[in-house]
Amino acid sequence: MVWRLLPSRESHGIDTDYRIVRYSSVAAFVLFVYEWLLLLDDEVMLIHSSPWSLVKVAYLVCRYYPMLDYPFVLWAWVADHTTSTCQHIIRPLYISLFPLQVSAQGQRKFTLVILSIAYGALMVLVLWFICIGFDPTASHLFVGNTGCYGDDPYSVAAHGRSIRTGLVFLFMCTLDIGVIFLVLWHAYKARSLQGQLGRIFVYQSVVYFALVCSINLLTAAFYLAPNEALNGYGFPFALILSDAFACRMILHLRRQASPTESVQLEEQSRVYSTYGICALSTLDHPYNWVPLVEDFHNFIR
Repeated sequence: MVWRLLPSRESHGIDTDYRIVRYSSVAAFVLFVYEWLLLLDDEVMLIHSSPWSLVKVAYLVCRYYPMLDYPFVLWAWVADHTTSTCQHIIRPLYISLFPLQVSAQGQRKFTLVILSIAYGALMVLVLWFICIGFDPTASHLFVGNTGCYGDDPYSVAAHGRSIRTGLVFLFMCTLDIGVIFLVLWHAYKARSLQGQLGRIFVYQSVVYFALVCSINLLTAAFYLAPNEALNGYGFPFALILSDAFACRMILHLRRQASPTESVQLEEQSRVYSTYGICALSTLDHPYNWVPLVEDFHNFIR
């Protein structure tokens, strides 16, 4: 999260910017926890009761790593700290926000190699940026003790905007687009679109990665905009919502692959309702009941 603060800006305006970003950080975490509570029953049934697999590990990492790490992030961003405290925690704080991400798994080594190289390049870029060209902001000079926010002084001084941070999020957006094309290519080669579960997987993958890509693109636009007050506005949502989308997709696919009793009852109720409507339309023609009943028994067997 990067803010460019100029001495000419009024202290009240700076404090207002900080409050907005603090509220958005808390809102992102509350949304993540609320979504977790909504899906907790499905998680217990479809994840915790299932045998260990790469998908289960990916789900647990995406779900619980943010819940363990984000309270530390909120403490650093929302609470007021001295300059000395921020100097000690700023780099571990931001490194903890970019854990190794598990986006997909597959049996094709070619796809796995491409994704590994792409995510490896992203991690190298982020670590280089944070460890070398990253410092706490000079915000303490203007508003006193405040949250610990990172700054990119070289890009700000040279270009008047946070070029490096914006490029990181543009790279993440490009990576999301590449994953979308890989999913579509893999589905086409494996003919996954011919089955219902394959179509659901492709549709959900494209939709969720497109949403994450849009959030990353919007965040990059905020950082690259000449208005420094916009810096950091989309940062919390860009980091935490991608994990929520991944968890929701895994649960939805597992629910479709092994439907629960409630899902089966709902499907049966829909079938009964459909055939009931068809039966009402055949009351004037009693002989039409014979093929209708035969089709129904063939369907439910």
